[in-house]
Amino acid sequence: MKKTIKALTGAGMLTAALLMASCSEGTQDNMENEADTAMAKVENKVDEVRADIDEYRDENFVQDVAEMNSEVLHLLALGQQKGTTKEVKAAAKKMEAYHNSMGKELQALATAKSYKLDADNDENKDALANDNAGTDWDKRWADKVVDAHEKAIKKFERGQEKATDPELKAWIDKELPALREHYNAAKELQSKL
Repeated sequence: MKKTIKALTGAGMLTAALLMASCSEGTQDNMENEADTAMAKVENKVDEVRADIDEYRDENFVQDVAEMNSEVLHLLALGQQKGTTKEVKAAAKKMEAYHNSMGKELQALATAKSYKLDADNDENKDALANDNAGTDWDKRWADKVVDAHEKAIKKFERGQEKATDPELKAWIDKELPALREHYNAAKELQSKL
């Protein structure tokens, strides 16, 4: 499994590097966007491989969702701080309220089930934080929000099928429509930028 994941990750980084190396200065931003998209696809594939190989456990699902939600909240905070359009700022604010609430419910569920949640993982949080704001930033931000929600929906759909705890299953069923709504709103915003 580790070799497969390393191979997929390596292939994604190689693709991104080749795209970056082949571009001229004038098209560097476009190539960065394509490289980011290529890496997101590789990351999604790695997650799919892990999901297929790893045995499902409710506790792992809750831990993964907590980490994903933390990453999304970070993206949404950045959207409000650095977004250049009122649409980006409004979408980020609306989604942030929901994801804060979802995070609190998830924490309560984890506590009730005695699931240990890891501290925030800062690994992916600086992806856009250090970039200059502007229309290209807004586009990259929307791409990341779409990818994050797509990934979350896949995780929740798998949890919906595999969850053994009835309370967790009910929570998943309740949350999925909102995640799909956010995904659709982010896709619509993405198409406008």
